[in-house]
Amino acid sequence: AIEFYKKTLKYFLLESKRVPKYIRLKIYLKSSEVLIKMGKANYDAGNMENAIDAFLRAKRMAIKAKKLLKKRLIAPRLFIALAHGYLARVYYGYGDLKKAVKYVDEAMFYFRKIAYKLKKQMLSPEKMRLAGELSLYLAYEISDLMRTFSKIYLELGSFEKGINILEKAKIFSEYAVKISGGTDPDVLNKHGLLLSIEARGNLYLQKFNNAIKIGKAALKNFHRIINQKKDFIYAYNNFSFTLNRIAEAYIAIGDLDNAIEVLKSQFHTERKLSY
Repeated sequence: AIEFYKKTLKYFLLESKRVPKYIRLKIYLKSSEVLIKMGKANYDAGNMENAIDAFLRAKRMAIKAKKLLKKRLIAPRLFIALAHGYLARVYYGYGDLKKAVKYVDEAMFYFRKIAYKLKKQMLSPEKMRLAGELSLYLAYEISDLMRTFSKIYLELGSFEKGINILEKAKIFSEYAVKISGGTDPDVLNKHGLLLSIEARGNLYLQKFNNAIKIGKAALKNFHRIINQKKDFIYAYNNFSFTLNRIAEAYIAIGDLDNAIEVLKSQFHTERKLSY
């Protein structure tokens, strides 16, 4: 895969030297996309230095595309944000939280703006102009990256920042659920997991009623997977994990009756997992 991406990139860059501006724009964007895929392939293969190099080059290509544009297309900003996001993930894997946070903040600068546009357009389905540029795959990837961002801040004890990122990540995962028809188990599980982590963050902040409300929203997503009668063990695992968080919140506010009912549900879920 890495060799294929290298050959594709070489072709694009050769072409960019002898074509008009609007074609050059497309080449820069395509090159940025290919470099991000190359970076991910290197990351998956454990070639971290090559991954970092590819993500930095992807960012430079996206910046070139952005400079060519007069109108504010989402694509260049999206690729800049993705490059920063993947760099944050690499440095988080290295344990270098300082650099990871730097790239998280740079990625979030763009993701927040895209999330704002996306949220507005989801309220008017007939105006879903972003749909052409933001595919299901990209929305799924962005929400997954932002889940990593929130984990970084939660580990640093910055719970408010972690939850704020999760709230933005939800916009992308809700979009992914919407355009997948609400039936894709992987998309539903990812969305449910974001909500479950947000519920946990609210527990840390002692916002117990919020934790219960968000936890119940997470359960609905896991239920939709389980109701498809498919063998998705992770859905049951996440369902059980979320029930535990809801029970903790009920105990914290002194509602022991509801806490016991939730723990009973968790017990039955754990029994199903053991069969």
